[in-house]
Amino acid sequence: MLAARHIDRIVLVTAPTHMRRSLATFRALGIAAVPSASRLRTDHRVPGSLWPDRESLVISDNVVYDYVGWVYYRLRGWN
Repeated sequence: MLAARHIDRIVLVTAPTHMRRSLATFRALGIAAVPSASRLRTDHRVPGSLWPDRESLVISDNVVYDYVGWVYYRLRGWN
């Protein structure tokens, strides 16, 4: 879609946990991507809390998922 419109530079907006893989993928396709990370969490967390909440566990799951995805993309030569 970008090539059809002769677009070779974009602002890439994604979660911080996905940024590394996403940037590498776009750059491998010859698209200059300027990173702009979205917010990862809300401000509703209690400061100093030692117990993970549901949101923290979801973030951890996303990080593991994206790391495995990055390794897979690397092995396939996509980034």
